[in-house]
Amino acid sequence: MAANQMEKDTLGELGIKQSFVGDREFWEIPHGIPTREGSHGYFRYIGKFPPQIARAIIEQYSSEKDVILDPMCGGGTTLTESLLARRRKAIGYDVNPVSLSVSRAVTSIYDRNALEEISRRLFDAIPEDEKARPLISRATQKTAVKLVELGENAKFFTPEAHLQLSALFREIERIKDENLCAFFRTAFFSILRRVSLCNVKKMNIEFDREKKKIWPVAELFRKTVEANILLHDSFAADALHSKCKVELRHRDASQFDAQDKQLGLVIAHPPYMSNTAFSESTQLQLAFLGIDHKSIWKKELRHRGSYLHEPDGVRKYLVGWCKIVRQAFSALKKGGHFAAVVGDGQVDTVRIPVGIMTKEFCEDSGFEVVRHAEHILNNNTGRTLNRRMRTQHIVIARKP
Repeated sequence: MAANQMEKDTLGELGIKQSFVGDREFWEIPHGIPTREGSHGYFRYIGKFPPQIARAIIEQYSSEKDVILDPMCGGGTTLTESLLARRRKAIGYDVNPVSLSVSRAVTSIYDRNALEEISRRLFDAIPEDEKARPLISRATQKTAVKLVELGENAKFFTPEAHLQLSALFREIERIKDENLCAFFRTAFFSILRRVSLCNVKKMNIEFDREKKKIWPVAELFRKTVEANILLHDSFAADALHSKCKVELRHRDASQFDAQDKQLGLVIAHPPYMSNTAFSESTQLQLAFLGIDHKSIWKKELRHRGSYLHEPDGVRKYLVGWCKIVRQAFSALKKGGHFAAVVGDGQVDTVRIPVGIMTKEFCEDSGFEVVRHAEHILNNNTGRTLNRRMRTQHIVIARKP
């Protein structure tokens, strides 16, 4: 079978619609194709990498014996798809501890009995709301639960929600098994916006003065855990026989770990140049971990975020991105591939052709660019809020 036919068949099996306009190749994930199946549905990671795109790249540009690296692992999409594709090892870097915790959760296989047993204990640990506990004074219950210090972020929660979330989070952090702790911490992280007074759709955290529904903590946490256990059942059935080893490292994408050499594939999906830093979208989650999101803000801006609020930010973004491309070239084995999924930037009315520049960065680093496709964005796979960006680039480069 011809290579082009094999690629077309792989894309079709994953639900990706492939089309051509002249020499331009387009990929699209049509409406109705699920992007949050299995463990991908545990946490709504804003700017999430569509799993079908990650899987197509893994299937076409790596083999089962390969080690795959995602230097900006985010919600763990590449790591999960590497595991499901039964690759030898998948490595993820991130500067955001929330990302690392979520990535651990989505790539772990659990004993269902353990999940259900811990669930019952956590549900019982949440203080009842004021209406449900008429015989227990609010003051008495507050003295029994030590509130998690949230600083200025406390303003996004009612006193009742702050109390319940504090009790729940402290109980989750007592779970000794690191993977099990990550599973329930991820469920906790996923409810924070909906039980708060802030928006649920925007990238950054803001008060939503017209918010129609603020969920009760206990009800939403229970629903989320029960849903995630069902999602886990589906994921575990597909991943059961995979021997892929997943490793997570707290580091930024600009400095590859010296031990990570002879990689078979590096996949990078950096945020758009004009996006808010991801630390801002996970501001509430970081607060519960005792971390001021601004403490990792600049690292994210320079190595995986936007130019906003950063002096000379466009240059820093492009120089940082070029450095990551060069690091990937050094770490890959001969014949290995680098895959970049990037969107063009825009400053005022000036478009910054990041996709074309990425191809040039690859060639300048010594790569041979072997493919350039465009992923058509839609509401199913992350159309940007201002709708100016209609596609993002998929650049595949090979180390000779």
